[in-house]
Amino acid sequence: MEPHLDADTMYIHHQQVYQRECEALNALLDDWEKLQSFTLLDLIQKDLQVPTVQEQWIKHSAGGVFSHSAYFAGMGIPGQRLPDGPLGQVIQATYGSLENFMNLFTQACQSVKGVGWVWLVADPEGGVHMVMTKDNQVPRLELVRPLLVNDLWEHSYFLKYGVDVVQYCKNWFQLVDWAGAERRYREYLIHGTELPHQGSSRE
Repeated sequence: MEPHLDADTMYIHHQQVYQRECEALNALLDDWEKLQSFTLLDLIQKDLQVPTVQEQWIKHSAGGVFSHSAYFAGMGIPGQRLPDGPLGQVIQATYGSLENFMNLFTQACQSVKGVGWVWLVADPEGGVHMVMTKDNQVPRLELVRPLLVNDLWEHSYFLKYGVDVVQYCKNWFQLVDWAGAERRYREYLIHGTELPHQGSSRE
């Protein structure tokens, strides 16, 4: 990931923040055997039929695990090939150019108040959209499929970039796995409701 994301940030983010989110979710599920076979999508989308406070914590942790899984899955080594397939074409048709899309996406990242995420999602008709979510909330997964997401919690960038969110976002684009995003886009157009990260919630 160097030089765009430093090793210390990646270690803290993946081995501490993400790992603890998984552990927190597992600990919450230990109290509810009926939920232990649920997928992350089940935990996020369904009425869990548990007390409200516990349901809010479970959904918060499940959203964090889902979002982090999508974040790490969406990145690769520096210098990834730019999208030139159907996804690249629809981005250009929607935003005028890939460069303009990146600029608008970066502006969206900069405008996040507090903590949250900025997503590129696809709809069932093949359109693409930018979605901003707060805290550990995720997009409406019954309506769209996530293709890429950038993490705007401070642990993602502060060690290297301080408060310079714009530079963080610009450099994050150097790590985006466009081939993976193209693959997710193609699969969604073919399979419709299929989504990534549907495995058991027990990480």
